[in-house]
Amino acid sequence: MNEPIGLLGFLSPALALIIASAIDFTAFF
Repeated sequence: MNEPIGLLGFLSPALALIIASAIDFTAFF
């Protein structure tokens, strides 16, 4: 039961980083 929580805990910051990178990329152009 700890596996999905751990996966979500890893995926959430990664997704936030990707979104922040995409926003920074679009803001640059």
